[in-house]
Amino acid sequence: MLADLQISPEELKKKLNYHKEKESLLAQYSKDLRQQVANRTRDLQAAAEVMRVASSHLDPQNLIEQSVRLIRERFQLDYVALYLIENNRTEAYLRADSGEPPAELQVEQMISVGEGLVGQAMRTLQRQRRELLVRSSSESPPETCSDLAIALSMGDKVIGVLRMFGCSSEINDEAGEEVIATLAAQIAVAISNARLYQSLGEELTERKKAEAELAKAYRELKETQSHLLQQEKMASIGQLAAGVAHEINNPMGFITSNLSSLGKYTLKMKEFIDKQQQLLEQQAEPDTLEELIKTRKKMKLDLLLEDIGDLLEESLDGAKRVKEIVLNLKNFSRVDASEQCNADLNECIESTLKMVWNEIKYKASVEKDFDELPPVNCYPQQLNQVFMNLLINASHAIEDRGIIRITTRAAAEKVEISIADNGCGIPAESVSRIFEPFYTTKEVGKGTGLGLSISYDIIKKHHGELNVSSKPGQGTTFTIILPVGSVAMA
Repeated sequence: MLADLQISPEELKKKLNYHKEKESLLAQYSKDLRQQVANRTRDLQAAAEVMRVASSHLDPQNLIEQSVRLIRERFQLDYVALYLIENNRTEAYLRADSGEPPAELQVEQMISVGEGLVGQAMRTLQRQRRELLVRSSSESPPETCSDLAIALSMGDKVIGVLRMFGCSSEINDEAGEEVIATLAAQIAVAISNARLYQSLGEELTERKKAEAELAKAYRELKETQSHLLQQEKMASIGQLAAGVAHEINNPMGFITSNLSSLGKYTLKMKEFIDKQQQLLEQQAEPDTLEELIKTRKKMKLDLLLEDIGDLLEESLDGAKRVKEIVLNLKNFSRVDASEQCNADLNECIESTLKMVWNEIKYKASVEKDFDELPPVNCYPQQLNQVFMNLLINASHAIEDRGIIRITTRAAAEKVEISIADNGCGIPAESVSRIFEPFYTTKEVGKGTGLGLSISYDIIKKHHGELNVSSKPGQGTTFTIILPVGSVAMA
């Protein structure tokens, strides 16, 4: 049996060689396996990094650019490009690429479905691969490289294509290709999420814009309504003032006439009484004359006759003043000038000043510096309202006693009117807001905040300018600039 177990040296040598070859193959297999595990680990780490970066971006374009760059760097590719399908679903456009493609690789900015490697991936939802022979230099032999296109899909909907080209990279083996395919699916999800976020952001922006426009329209409508109410109120006041002026004017006419006639009658009566006294002194009995003189003194007839003259003179003066007030009221209301007409603005200011004089006279003296102005084609009643608002504001700005200066100038087919006061002035932070509706620097209950806003609108509708300059503690100046020619109201 020992003889049977004996192995010849040649056979032993063969078996030893065989086992050595097996050990060598096993060692090589183990080495290759470790390398594959290392490569897969590296690929997965690279894929994880790309997915982390992709998921951290909410801007689609930024996400695409960063993903393409990282895929090329981490997977050691020569060229990576990403195409996105637009709304028509038939064409894909290059949105980002990284690296330098070789001359043998045609890169298109736009690809239709079914055309080339990218178009085939779009149509079939399958990975498409082709091999290219690439020569890096004229002396070197050609090298076999892979051109891979992977559809980016959400369910059965293709949103784009990821194209990769490499000569010594992981896409040349099936395992590496699987990792990149999984990565492409994650990128498709990230792009869809970023697009959804962007769409929601745009929708939110549009909604906020619409809300802002709606709020602005509501505010403008409210302002317009307030202006219309104020203008209607002023128009009603103007009509009422014109009616009152007319009603007062009629009785004042016969009052003035009767007072004038009464003055004449009183003079005749005085002449008669004086003549009668003269004749009595010449012809009457002494006792009778003395009795008449006593009675005349007792009744204070001389004083009465003298006082009647003064009373009549004062009454006529009062009637004259009432007549002037009525005329000013009529000129201010200007119901007869509801359409455009040529007006002397100096006269408009004078009539308005008389109307508000009772408001001003206790607070300020008025200094006037009027140039001769050409007739201005305008709506006098509306400009009177502007002058009234500015004059009343000037008087309210003066606390004790001050000065209001009114200046008018004519130059180059325009007229300039300034109304200045030496009152408290306007704070710097309020100057830019004083023409806003409902904004007022007055105490609560002492202003509606519409006077200057309406005045500003009236001047703008006359194609003019209303400017303000003010220094706190020194005073305020409002300047109106109006064209002389005809204006078309907006």
